[in-house]
Formats: sequence, C-alpha cells, structure tokens
Amino acid sequence: ASPRPAEPSPQAPPPPPPPPAAPESEQDALDREIGEALEPTAPPEPPPKPPRLQLVTEDQDLADRLKSTMESEEVDLVRVELMEAGSAMPGESPPVVLLDLRGGSITLDQVRTIRRSRSRAALVTIADSTTPTADAYAAGALAALPPDPDAVLACYRNVLRTKRDTPDSGANREEVKAGFAKL
Repeated sequence: ASPRPAEPSPQAPPPPPPPPAAPESEQDALDREIGEALEPTAPPEPPPKPPRLQLVTEDQDLADRLKSTMESEEVDLVRVELMEAGSAMPGESPPVVLLDLRGGSITLDQVRTIRRSRSRAALVTIADSTTPTADAYAAGALAALPPDPDAVLACYRNVLRTKRDTPDSGANREEVKAGFAKL
C-alpha cells in the first residue's frame, strides 16, 4: 500500500485587526510638544581647537626637530618666553607647555611658579640625567621626557586624550547640559 498524500490542513483564521488608536490625551500632546521643542535645531558646534603646544627652550636644534615633527602632525607648536609660558589667548584652551630643564636655564622653582600662576596649563618637562624626574613631578610637571620629538608628540596626544576624557572638560560639560535639557 502506498502512503496516502497528506491532506492540506485548514488555514488559521487571520489575526483580528488592531483596536483603533485611542485619541491622544492632552498630557501626551503636551509631552510630545515639549520633547520636540527641546530637540536641538542648530547644527552642533565644531569640536574645540586642540590646545597649543608652547615650547620654552634655548636649544635651537631641539626646537627645529620638534617643529618638523609637530607640523607633520598638525600640532600648533609655538615658541614662547618663560614669562608667557602657560598663558592662553581669550577663547583658547589652556596650553600644554614644554619646559626644557636641560642646561639650567629653567629651574624647578620656575616650574613651580608656572604651576601656581597658570594652574590650568599642562606642564611637561624635558630633562636629562642631571634633573631627577621625581623633582620635576614634585614641581608640577605631568611628565619628564627625554629630548625626543616622538616622545613629546606621544605625550602631547596623551594629555589631549586625558583632557577630553576628564569629567569636567568642556566637551563633557556640553554632553551633561544636553542630557539635562532632555529632562
């Protein structure tokens, strides 16, 4: 006996149509209007310009090598006098300051003074074996580097990342404001 062909099963009835939508309540309409009003209408502001890298050194060879490295990476390197170190133009982010401690033209006391008077600037030092790195850190430096442009560039990028990721940075303040606006 050959098997019997399967009989088609009856189709299930179609699902019932969804119930008609309830009219929007006054509260729902008000909530929707407030939400639409809080949505940003202006285009977002461009990201802030990265801070300048200020260089204080008497070593022309180091200055030239740093300039070459930083230009290729589009870092705004400016050479400044010690009295200007750490100052920013109106509207600019506080700078990253590179202080060359080699040769004794800049002392650790001067680093401390800049740290106190321009506390928002990020201080990085270039040191050699005559300046203990612990003393540079104690004076307020974030780093004590060799006179190597690649090390300086890597440190600068790390300072930028740290500033960007810090909860009180400008970028994060804007995110917090936007979050509160949505509430």
